[in-house]
Amino acid sequence: MKAAIFVVLTIIILLSVIVALLPPERSYTKTEIINANIEKVFAIVTNLEAQDWRLDSPNIQIQDKTSGAEVWIEKPKHGPEIKFRTKIKSAPHLFVIEVIDNPQFGGMWTGKFSSKEDGTTQIEFTESVSLNGFTSKLFSYVFFNIEKTVDQYVADLKTHAEKP
Repeated sequence: MKAAIFVVLTIIILLSVIVALLPPERSYTKTEIINANIEKVFAIVTNLEAQDWRLDSPNIQIQDKTSGAEVWIEKPKHGPEIKFRTKIKSAPHLFVIEVIDNPQFGGMWTGKFSSKEDGTTQIEFTESVSLNGFTSKLFSYVFFNIEKTVDQYVADLKTHAEKP
């Protein structure tokens, strides 16, 4: 019995040390060429009322439609709802949004759009997350694959934007 308790306590302590050593910031950047013009791609990404092209197709509730300062809540199929605010909206080259009103984590999503000579658009999307506390770090690293999320978003955008 003492050995079992010792093993359990050792595992808990090890897990606690590992989580404590994990960085509180996570970030991932994805660059892709999309076979559509920059205005179309920028419009798709920034049109909050028409996000049904996304595979995760979250329920989006827009709270403030003020251009360049929009506020909305995304309710994904899986996971907690997240409240966002537009930080920078400079058509058609830059779109930056931030996570707001969440004591567990913050974050920023930056979309950079560049027009290529052949009429295609190069996108560079960066998602950065800052985690507040032990529980946030544990759940983020165990249950949230930031790379997979961004890769899926870019794949969905590419499929939708390249439709004739």
